[in-house]
Amino acid sequence: MIFTPADLKALATGDDGSAMVATLRVGQFGKHALILRAIMDEAQQVFPAEYAASGYDAAYDLLTAVQQVQQEQVAAVLGHPQTGSWAHACLRLAREPGADPGHVREALGGLGGVAAAAAIRAGIEFEVAVPLRQNAILLPTLGQAVFPASGSVTIRDDGRGPSLTAGDTTVVLPADHRADGPGWLGLREITAESAGVRLRVDLDDLGPYRGSAKGVSARLDGDAFGRWSDHVRKAWTILVAANPTQAASIAEVLATLVPQAEGEAESSTSRDAFGAIQLTERDDAATLAETLVHESRHSMLNALLDLCPLYEDGGGLHYSPARDDARPLHGLLHATYAYFGMADFWRRHRRVHDGQNQANPHFQFAMTREQTLIGTRSLLESGALNADGTTFVARMDAKVREWATEEVPDPYAAWAEAAILDHRLLWRLNNLHHHPDDLVTLAKASIADESSGCCAGEPEHVVWQWTGPRPSHIRLRLRYAQLLSSQSGERFYADQQATLAGATDVTDADLAYMRGDHATAARLYAERIVAGSDEVMHWAGLALALHGDGESGSLVREPQLVRAVYGVISDLHEHRPDPRTLAAWLDGATEDVR
Repeated sequence: MIFTPADLKALATGDDGSAMVATLRVGQFGKHALILRAIMDEAQQVFPAEYAASGYDAAYDLLTAVQQVQQEQVAAVLGHPQTGSWAHACLRLAREPGADPGHVREALGGLGGVAAAAAIRAGIEFEVAVPLRQNAILLPTLGQAVFPASGSVTIRDDGRGPSLTAGDTTVVLPADHRADGPGWLGLREITAESAGVRLRVDLDDLGPYRGSAKGVSARLDGDAFGRWSDHVRKAWTILVAANPTQAASIAEVLATLVPQAEGEAESSTSRDAFGAIQLTERDDAATLAETLVHESRHSMLNALLDLCPLYEDGGGLHYSPARDDARPLHGLLHATYAYFGMADFWRRHRRVHDGQNQANPHFQFAMTREQTLIGTRSLLESGALNADGTTFVARMDAKVREWATEEVPDPYAAWAEAAILDHRLLWRLNNLHHHPDDLVTLAKASIADESSGCCAGEPEHVVWQWTGPRPSHIRLRLRYAQLLSSQSGERFYADQQATLAGATDVTDADLAYMRGDHATAARLYAERIVAGSDEVMHWAGLALALHGDGESGSLVREPQLVRAVYGVISDLHEHRPDPRTLAAWLDGATEDVR
């Protein structure tokens, strides 16, 4: 047993996290070492000629030699996210018989950069020849050499310092390997310190394997690097002030920040690259601090699952407060673990906040606290957790229930409750489906004005993982804008009416709902649906508005059923009824809703 129940509880809540992270990091080193052997075995069988031409054997021998004299340097390079990303990508490529041979040879040559980096860090003399990839070679933890043409490169240190030679071009590494030089791009480091807690993290804008998704940024100029450094230092000050123990754990986890191109998803992590976060530049320090907490938790859980399974295979699909689609148990566990860390951050941050604007911290704490509880309840009730998983999740559940007594002032608690309901309504509208025969039976009964009781209750639903476009979440976006605004409520809504009235994803119904005029919002949403709209945002908005006025009928419980039956009625009958009338009928009532 690698982890005791006490260890799992500490990892669940972040108590004594630094010690646990050290164990996770050792596990990643071992995993990467095994992957190197797997690449060797697979590539020799599937691509023997490319393997021989890649210099993989020589690079592996060099890495072994460094391991014998400077094990800590090999551990530093093998455990780095740049190495992890390359190793996983290379193994996948080596297992594809139809892969381009040239790409395979270049990918296998990446081990030469790994071995050379370890040798340079260890200060030993060496020489290794490997193919270039896209006219460049990455030396993880150090930087990247770039050449004017493709081919092979010889990396050496003959006692006069490390250099790389390809054809007639020689690149000499600067004394400070992280600095730029002719033909050399250094891997730059950001440092931050607050109250004695120090962070050192690489800003990785080099190499072909960085990042967990498409859309990484090109090499940043000096001004951009300076901005990123300032953002990280401000966020670090907030993190340490909120929770020094949590900050120390994050410092142990974080190894690289990968700048992401604008327009891509805001942040992500990959199981291939422990300690790497891919994210867009953001200048709001609290938001960046939350992102570091959130994504670090994903990295920690990925590493834990490599060593300690927490659930059985299967487990079905589940609602997750973090996603618009139905998620397997693995995804729900990740969301719950991340949201626990976020809730803990916001509950502490709102206490030490400077008081200029506590609205957002209050709202975020209320949101993430409830989102965590949704996750822990679902996981514990799933029946798919093993004994270790139950220990792990139960500890989070018990801890977050202790926070339930911590007051969140109005209106932020109510706003958070509504935002969570909004997300769940949208999820149900997109992911839950009913048998067409049941829908036709209900639709015909409604048209005939028969009692809904004739249909023997609400039909069962099934979960189909939704893959369509993401809802606009305009109400949540408006709420965030309001929380971060210095304007009064009425002035804020007036400005939104003026500036957003022409936007395609905001309506007069949305603005009425945000003002708290639920009756008007319900009428306006219903009018849009009667006029032909089938937008899930309008259906969820109608349910929200009715809930705001105290209703809890089928539109709130089963919005997907009301919408689906309404769609069939529209196909069968020329008259489109008020959706509230249909909902009331499904609830067993017959009176019109006006």
